Amino acid sequence: MILSRRFASAGLVAVVLAGLAPAIAAPDAEPRLSLSQETALQCSALFAVVARDPAYAWARPPGFVPRAREYFVITTAALMDEARLNRDQVTGLFAARVQQAQRALAGASGQQQPVMRSLQPCLGLLDREVPLRR
Repeated sequence: MILSRRFASAGLVAVVLAGLAPAIAAPDAEPRLSLSQETALQCSALFAVVARDPAYAWARPPGFVPRAREYFVITTAALMDEARLNRDQVTGLFAARVQQAQRALAGASGQQQPVMRSLQPCLGLLDREVPLRR
């Protein structure tokens, strides 16, 4: 009887801990994003790198910097609403994607073709979300 109570208690503890594990791990885990959310976030990060770094001035189409800022605002607001993320979570995700973009662009070692290959699909999203105003 004592042995079965120990197993029952151990089983109950295991069930409780298993139920708590996602809640315990959640703060450290990166939120799951849809493909469109992840793409928008990666493009925002790429835009930030291209907008800030003078080495990529050649890659900026007319009106790029203010449009990129507006795209960032739209993207982060959508992430907060759709994915139910708070400001700190969005900031952390964005910072991680900026580091990824910086590494990817640094790996291109100043070559225009790889940079434009990364930037081109994002420019299409930018044109759709924040059209150039004339």
